[in-house]
Amino acid sequence: MNIIIILITIICNLSASQFWHAEKVSHSFSDKLSISFEDDFRSEGFGKNNYYFHGDIGLKYSLNSSISLYANFREIFEEKSSGWIQEHRPHGSVTIKFKRGLISATGRSRLEYRIKDSGSSFRNRNMVSVNLGNGWTSLKIIPYLADEMFYDLSNNGMNRNRFYIGCKIKNLTRFKPTIYFMQQRNLKNNKWDTIGVLGIKISF
Repeated sequence: MNIIIILITIICNLSASQFWHAEKVSHSFSDKLSISFEDDFRSEGFGKNNYYFHGDIGLKYSLNSSISLYANFREIFEEKSSGWIQEHRPHGSVTIKFKRGLISATGRSRLEYRIKDSGSSFRNRNMVSVNLGNGWTSLKIIPYLADEMFYDLSNNGMNRNRFYIGCKIKNLTRFKPTIYFMQQRNLKNNKWDTIGVLGIKISF
């Protein structure tokens, strides 16, 4: 419980300039195969400027309790200085899970093919997330940390990093929310800029 209090204190003292919210619906065909649908909205100034939306559909196949494979397609609309840009993005992922005592970790590697009017490119995204505990209080709140690195294969270099701190609530019957603070660092013109994001993801 002390861990949860520390995490909430840290989150409240971090500054967020953007708000992201996503909803995800999943359906299982068997104990190995499932399908998911996701939408994601992003805004600056907490709803004052909605600049991003994506819809995503994907299949998940579990090889065993530790390893899963994903095949997805994502359609993206993002507002840039030149106007709204559309992107088609098929992507595939593999995840590996580990658990030792109260600590569980997941590693994910994703390969994306980004198709835009200006051209196409490949990008690799690697994420490691760590859950702390099996669930605290009657709501089964699980604090977590995660870090994700973006690697542009066209330019042969890392150009984005995301660090997450948040909590997952597992003991609600109709939906499972995840609340987080995320710090995103972007490499532009050989300089790193930083934005803070307050986010929520609701899974059904």
